[in-house]
Amino acid sequence: MKQLIYFTIQEVLNSRIFRLLLLAPLVLMVVALTFTGLFMLDLGKVFIDTMFASTHLLCFTFLMFLAAPFLARDIDAHFTYILLTLPISRGQYLLGRFIGLCATFLLLIIVLIIVTSLSLELASSIWGSYMATADIGSMVLGIFLIAWQYLSLIAIALFVFSWATGSAEILSFTFLIWLLSWFFPPVLTAMQDSEVAQTIPPFLHVILESCYQLVPHLTGGEIANRLAHGISLQGKEIIYYLIEHTAYATILFTSALILFRRRNL
Repeated sequence: MKQLIYFTIQEVLNSRIFRLLLLAPLVLMVVALTFTGLFMLDLGKVFIDTMFASTHLLCFTFLMFLAAPFLARDIDAHFTYILLTLPISRGQYLLGRFIGLCATFLLLIIVLIIVTSLSLELASSIWGSYMATADIGSMVLGIFLIAWQYLSLIAIALFVFSWATGSAEILSFTFLIWLLSWFFPPVLTAMQDSEVAQTIPPFLHVILESCYQLVPHLTGGEIANRLAHGISLQGKEIIYYLIEHTAYATILFTSALILFRRRNL
C-alpha cells in the first residue's frame, strides 16, 4: 500500500492542474494586496477576508478539479482494474488513494500558509498600523480549520466513487454535497430562532433539530467571519470542529469501503 500512496502522490504532483494550484497562492497574494489597497479603512479585516475567500476557492478547486476528476479517471480509464490486479486489496486501494490525495492537499495548504505569511509581512510594511487587526496566528488557524473541513469533503468524493459508474456521477454528486454543506448549516442555525421555529410544523422541527445536532455548529464561513472581526474561537469549539470532521471522514471512508467491497467490478 505504501507504493500506491507514493504512486498517487507522484501522479498528483505531475499533473498540470496541481502545478497550477501551487502557483495560485502567489496570484491570490497579488489579488489580496491589490484588493486591500482599494480601501481606506479596516485594511487588516479586508486582507483577512480576501485571504480566507482565497482559501475556500483554492480548496474547492482542488476538490472539484483535481480530487474528484482524479478518482473519476480511475473508473473511466479502467485504471482501477489494473491496480486491483496487483497484490492490493480493495481496502488498501481506497486507503492509498485517500492518503495520497490528502498528502498532496496538505502540501498545497502549507504553500498557501507560507505565501499568506509573506504577503501579510509585505502588507504590514506597506500600510503599517492600518494592518494592525491582521494577526498571522488567526490567519493560519483559519486556513487550517477551513482546510480540515475539506478533508471530509475529499472523503465524500471517495464515497461517491465507491458506487458511481462514471465521472458525471462523481463530479455532480460531489458538487451537490459540497453545495449542501455550504448552505445547509446556516439554514439550520436560522431555524433555531424561536420566532422562526413557531412557523414550522412540529414534526419538521424535530427533524431539523436532529439534523442540526449532526452538523458542525462551527462552519468555514463562520470561522472566517469571526476571525476577520477579531473574535477569537474557543478551544472547545475548535476541538469539537476537528473531531466532527474527523468523524465524518472516518464514517464516509468506512461506508465507501463497504460499498466498494460489494461492488461488482
